[in-house]
Amino acid sequence: MGEGPDRARIEDLVATLSLRDNVQWCGHIPHPALTESLGAGWVQVLASRSPEPGANVIPEAMMRSTAVMATRFDGAPEGLRDTVTGFLVPPFDAQALADRLVALLGDCALAERIGRAGRGGRAQSVTDLAFVNGRVYVAGLSNEEFTSKLWSVGYPFASADNGASIEIYHGNHGALETRLPVMASVPYTIGGELNILAGYTCTPLVKIPVQALKAGTKVVGTTIAEFGAGNQPLDLMVYRKDEKDFLLMSNSRHGVIKIGTDGFATASPITARVGGTAGVGFGTIATMTNVEQMDLLNAGHTMVISRGASGRNLNVVVLP
Repeated sequence: MGEGPDRARIEDLVATLSLRDNVQWCGHIPHPALTESLGAGWVQVLASRSPEPGANVIPEAMMRSTAVMATRFDGAPEGLRDTVTGFLVPPFDAQALADRLVALLGDCALAERIGRAGRGGRAQSVTDLAFVNGRVYVAGLSNEEFTSKLWSVGYPFASADNGASIEIYHGNHGALETRLPVMASVPYTIGGELNILAGYTCTPLVKIPVQALKAGTKVVGTTIAEFGAGNQPLDLMVYRKDEKDFLLMSNSRHGVIKIGTDGFATASPITARVGGTAGVGFGTIATMTNVEQMDLLNAGHTMVISRGASGRNLNVVVLP
């Protein structure tokens, strides 16, 4: 499914391996139809050859009760229990991947059991949370029709509810979305009203008013920016500098970007397909690379966890 510059090379490889009768080329499929098509599969394979910090396709497949196989990179081991809710194989080991896939495709009962276990294990998957003004705001997935959810829970905890279902317009998908989870979020007051600023995969930035987060309701967020396809937000942080507020977003592909918040209140909603970026402006912070998590340390510095050649590092960085 899909198009791109590698299609011709892959078609040649399929021909060389005499696999033309085994491969179907579907081309571009609109996102709602794509979800339906993926739901018909027995197995979904995430054969990544580089780190996938969030591995968002794993919980999405689990919510469809589809058995999942993935290479053992960053996010996959966090989302899968090997042989219980999915299968993990070593990266760059094509034979191990092929052996496991052939075995799974030959055992429909096992594929169905793993799919059911994955869905049961991810009935409410937490993707992010924040605490402000005595309340905990939790983003995640549920096993309902509208799978994208936000919970507003008073602390100390006294009761639980079903949360609010979230709908957004995804500019790069060109469609309304109810199944994508919030991948990174931060509470922020806009025009005197507390909002959740939410980052989604491929990469809308959405504002969601906290007062609308009532149990059992369906809330429509306002998309105020698109930061490009093929990318996943990893963390969000708000800070103040030179009497102005800024939002920092770390990303899997685009590094760390800095966004001025002055225009958030009046930003025009994105309600039609866009190619690339749109909405509120941003700049890339070249001095902050491979950053996965951030938090404000003091008025002039942030604490960051970044990925290096020998593992993850904890550093103090001057706020840009």
